[in-house]
Amino acid sequence: MALGSIWGVGGGTYISRLLGVKEKERIKGAALSFVISNLCSLMYYVWYLQKNSQNIDLSYKYFLWDKQIIKEVFGIGISDFLMTSFLIVSSLLLNNFVVHYGDDVIVAFGVSLRIVQLPEFLCMGLFMGITPLIGYSYGAKNKERLQSAMKQTAAAIALIVCVFSSLVYIFRKEVLTWFTSSDGLIGIGIYILSVMLISTIFNGFTGLITSYFQATDKAKQALIMSISQGTLFIPTIIIANALLGLHGIIFSMTIAEFLTFLLGIFLYFYKKNSKFSGETAICE
Repeated sequence: MALGSIWGVGGGTYISRLLGVKEKERIKGAALSFVISNLCSLMYYVWYLQKNSQNIDLSYKYFLWDKQIIKEVFGIGISDFLMTSFLIVSSLLLNNFVVHYGDDVIVAFGVSLRIVQLPEFLCMGLFMGITPLIGYSYGAKNKERLQSAMKQTAAAIALIVCVFSSLVYIFRKEVLTWFTSSDGLIGIGIYILSVMLISTIFNGFTGLITSYFQATDKAKQALIMSISQGTLFIPTIIIANALLGLHGIIFSMTIAEFLTFLLGIFLYFYKKNSKFSGETAICE
């Protein structure tokens, strides 16, 4: 999954670079690159499954309308569906605020977001990939294996975030010159990218906590975590914009990520200290 996401982000950012060169086509190019990046990811997943999977065949003859299957799919996927829905609303709200500050700010947000998505998608591959192992270890009451898996995954996420964010922060100006030669865009882009890099510290661990809740049959906590980022981001950006203008908008995403991370920690330790305190903990 991580390779598919990287393929999509890489294709999208490359198209952004090509289409964002012309001043009048920046917004159109950014929108088109987003669509193309998702198409690139989709084509990669279809190709990979058809070529390598022994259990999955995407031929239309295998598409069946089975109520039990549909119920199970929606039961598992509703939290991710709500998370995606809130993220779409959040993106629309962000664009609605940013558009008042000019094309340079819009393009800088788009480029910075794509850059910080690279470590986020790598971390996503880790915490989504570890979910079945967490569920199996939890069901088998294999506390030692669960702890080992969580510690190694957390360490890998920390390493990816620290290495990537540090390198991009040090060479942030050089990185932005890959996408534009405009001094004004690079100037605001450095500011936006620097702030967004902070959010990568919290995003990976938030995803790991959410995966833990999903794998250990804590549906309520998983649902809260899935919708919290969007629900926290909306009031955050409205208040931050009213108080600080553009500076508030730039910091709003990082603040929302931090609050979501704190919420995850709270939910985890609240559960740990309740009647289920004997269950395995992430940070034990």
